[in-house]
Amino acid sequence: MRQSGHQLVDVASEPDWQRLDTLIQRGEWRLLNDVHLTASQQVPTHLLLAWERRYPTPWLLATNLTNPRLILRLYHRRMWVEETYGDLKDNGFDLERSALCHFLRLSRLALRFAFPRGRMTGLPRSAFLTCGWVRC
Repeated sequence: MRQSGHQLVDVASEPDWQRLDTLIQRGEWRLLNDVHLTASQQVPTHLLLAWERRYPTPWLLATNLTNPRLILRLYHRRMWVEETYGDLKDNGFDLERSALCHFLRLSRLALRFAFPRGRMTGLPRSAFLTCGWVRC
């Protein structure tokens, strides 16, 4: 879960509670294991702090995972899912107003929408063509 920079964290290597945004600089990433988040709740968690140079703000992620690459990959995917949901819901596509109720028609429409985004899912294009429900 993404955290804001003003959250306080208790890191074993630091004597006092620290603001999250003071623990990272542009162009670096850090994985902090077994920390406590927020002084009032003291929630045990792991933190991945990542700030790519091209982004204006860092990603400050609280997680139960300890593999930094997996955490970043899952968070990238989450962002893609949220954007896709927004496209389907409100941003021009407006699936609800299509009034499609039949499963086969909805699946064809979803498939048509998925082709341009197929590379983002990590699946080869052939995976979309060989599904049984596509050829209905």
